[in-house]
Amino acid sequence: MPILNQPEAIFFDVDGVLIDSLAIKGEAFSSAFSDYPEAREEIIAFHLSLGGVTRSEKITRLFRLIVGREPSTREVSDRISQFSASVFEGVVAAPEIPGAHAALKEWSEKAPLHAVSATPTDELRRILDRRNIAKFFTSVHGWPPEKESTVREVIAMRGYRSSACILVGDSREDLHAAIATNVQFIQVSPLASSKFDESDVVISDLLGITAAVKVKMGLRL
Repeated sequence: MPILNQPEAIFFDVDGVLIDSLAIKGEAFSSAFSDYPEAREEIIAFHLSLGGVTRSEKITRLFRLIVGREPSTREVSDRISQFSASVFEGVVAAPEIPGAHAALKEWSEKAPLHAVSATPTDELRRILDRRNIAKFFTSVHGWPPEKESTVREVIAMRGYRSSACILVGDSREDLHAAIATNVQFIQVSPLASSKFDESDVVISDLLGITAAVKVKMGLRL
């Protein structure tokens, strides 16, 4: 029986992995299109189907879907501002994914942790500070750039072996970033129906993170 190694680093997505904020962000996207109240449910469903996609991209695509034409740069910017104004305090106050704080505390004592998110970096740092979990991270990375580029850059800069790192995420963007960078992937999914075919280790919340990490490191050896 091989001895399980500790990961060299763990990358954590934030929304839906550490913070139960997906529904809050859905309402914020709806608020950004408050002049189209009849589209609320469609907007929220669209948001939930595109985890890990930046607010800029989502709003541009929502504009095409809801308004029916290509938006101008100013129109996208104005709706991003509406979204940002309504979302920050909601995410700060949102409940954690069960086990998140304890998982960060435990694993920050064993390996460097890096936050990676589609949220703009300055806003992400303020959210983590306000929630008193920024202290657990060696580094915090929001958008831009894309998550794949961030993970690749952190690995190169810090000299990690990519196959000895883990990305904990809930979206296909997280999965694709892990595959592209040869990083191990743990999917957080409260619903069995949301499990990706490519995911071999899936946990419903962060209460299962320690067992999942041990499985991934064991599979690697």
